[in-house]
Amino acid sequence: MLMGGIFGYLLTTIFTKKNTEPRARAVKQSSIWILIWAPLSLAGAIFTTVPCQAMTENMSTAVGTLQFAQYYNLLKYIIIGAISTVLIIAVIGLWKPKKVRFAMVIIPCIMAFGFLGIFERVREFIRKPYVISGYMYSNLLKERLSFI
Repeated sequence: MLMGGIFGYLLTTIFTKKNTEPRARAVKQSSIWILIWAPLSLAGAIFTTVPCQAMTENMSTAVGTLQFAQYYNLLKYIIIGAISTVLIIAVIGLWKPKKVRFAMVIIPCIMAFGFLGIFERVREFIRKPYVISGYMYSNLLKERLSFI
């Protein structure tokens, strides 16, 4: 949802003329959207738990390589920084929507994509080898067959 708002900013700044009313309305709506979803996104990043202990032990490797594992706790600050940057742009967009420019949006957009990339890498890594933990390896391939 956060990505939707920041991507809305990006598209608005690319495809609309500066200092026009439609652009200001679109920026303001994206700001409201971001301000609603950013706290939920931040809470999800901080308070989400991994259901399986074996997968939790692999979490530090999930976000990078073994060499990167020592910097795992730094990711919390990167995530908080990315969301904070997006929030700053959202507040500017809410109060002064005509001041939002493409150059202001590109960095938060890249940071939000990075945030999404971290999430997807962790999600894909911690579920291995299962799609559904302890139940299904891949689509239509269950761990064991049971007959009723």
